[in-house]
Amino acid sequence: MVQKFNYNKDKNEFTKEMLSDTLKYQRKYGFDIGQNNVAWNNEADAFRHTYMQSILSKRYGILPTKIVSSGLN
Repeated sequence: MVQKFNYNKDKNEFTKEMLSDTLKYQRKYGFDIGQNNVAWNNEADAFRHTYMQSILSKRYGILPTKIVSSGLN
């Protein structure tokens, strides 16, 4: 079942969850995370975006995910 996303309430919680999950998988699969665990403009950054999109789609549906990912929120 698709959940309703309360942007103001869930944003920080979701961000923490995504950072924690993606860092775990980035380490597990050997992605180049960068200095001080900074994943920016590298394979770890691309993985983080892809992972986040898949979780958003699964939880909230495709349309909300497209809106959020395109910056139209």
